[in-house]
Amino acid sequence: FVNLINNAADAMTGLSDKRIEIAVQAGPTLSVTVRDTGPGIDQPDKIFDPFYREDQCASKGFGLGLSIVQKICDQFGWQVSVESELNQGSTFTVTVKPLT
Repeated sequence: FVNLINNAADAMTGLSDKRIEIAVQAGPTLSVTVRDTGPGIDQPDKIFDPFYREDQCASKGFGLGLSIVQKICDQFGWQVSVESELNQGSTFTVTVKPLT
């Protein structure tokens, strides 16, 4: 979750309207969403690929953060997904399946 929040903050660098919303929804499964008001993602289908970085991000990271998030989620049987619209922001959702 730290990677998701840091990426959201990084995506909004230089913008005047900066908001990160975190929501938790309980039920048979637990889901946590991290939503930002950033520029959106150009290629959301590549965002979890290792070494992929969005050009507009201020960070000079290696492009591994979201790949690591996906690998951690996979190890626990969770799912991570993204919805994004250019100039509107992005929403990452982690769906946590109950432990059995």
